[in-house]
Amino acid sequence: MDGFELAQRHYLHEVERQSDLNQAISVPLALIVALLTGIITMLTEVTWPLWWAEVTLITPCGVAIICLLTAITNLVRASVGYRYAHPGTIEVQFKWRDDLIANGTSRFTANEQLSNMLEKEYARCANVNAINNDGKAEYLERTRVYIIAAVCILALAATPYLIIKADKQIQSGERDPGATAARR
Repeated sequence: MDGFELAQRHYLHEVERQSDLNQAISVPLALIVALLTGIITMLTEVTWPLWWAEVTLITPCGVAIICLLTAITNLVRASVGYRYAHPGTIEVQFKWRDDLIANGTSRFTANEQLSNMLEKEYARCANVNAINNDGKAEYLERTRVYIIAAVCILALAATPYLIIKADKQIQSGERDPGATAARR
């Protein structure tokens, strides 16, 4: 494999990787929306005056919100601000080669110079795109870490949430539907 083929393959790999990374943004975004919806649902059960179960619900929900806001920040960083490089259009490159031939360069030499120029251009573009993709992948990984942290924290918040729900059902006179049906 010559240098041109290697540079072109690397460039095409980074273009495919860019596409994969862009598609990978949608899943964390959906998870963030779902988790924020869950937090809002949990926090709607909080009433004044606060008692211990509500305080133990608010605290992890607040920490989870901070984790999700950090995840959103990393997701935005993974989405915007990247300048990808692409080789010039083939028409411009062939015009450059034809100009070389018109100025007295042999066709063989002009094709060789075109191949060398394309090799350097593909290598430059592949390098720029690899750096961008590495940055994007790092921010996506950070996003995943913060989402996992939020899920774990919300799992801890489930206990006080269920206690508050059960207490409200008892206070409103609602009983366990299974227990009511068993008494009949």
